[in-house]
Amino acid sequence: MGEKKKRRSKKIEEVGTRKIDIVRKIAEDLKYGKNDVKAVLDAFLDLIKAKLMSLQEISLSGIGTFKVKERKARQGFNPIAKTKMDIPARMAIKFKLSKDLRRAMKDAKVPAEGSTVEAPKAEAPKAEAPKAEAPKAEEKK
Repeated sequence: MGEKKKRRSKKIEEVGTRKIDIVRKIAEDLKYGKNDVKAVLDAFLDLIKAKLMSLQEISLSGIGTFKVKERKARQGFNPIAKTKMDIPARMAIKFKLSKDLRRAMKDAKVPAEGSTVEAPKAEAPKAEAPKAEAPKAEEKK
């Protein structure tokens, strides 16, 4: 009889970067608490989702631009049933790399198997001096 194939669990390296990995790295680099970093990352991702749902373009300097585009309805082909089928119109998210990142990726050397491309280090935000408050205009009575 047919033997069941054992499912091989994926190593973390095979899965890629997960949200928790991003939170840990930022918390470690900037010396912030993981819960604080997670809250900021969640708020950032919620903002991106809301902007995309309202069909707005999102540009992230040095990274790229997200755009929502409509895909038109079209005729497709089902290779299993060997029949034509209608594919309805739908919205899709497109991402375009920034010129800087595209150049950096082009110039990056292909890593040897098992190694990674070195990403530029994120710098901790510089503490700003407290801003002096402008004198308030006197209210008219």
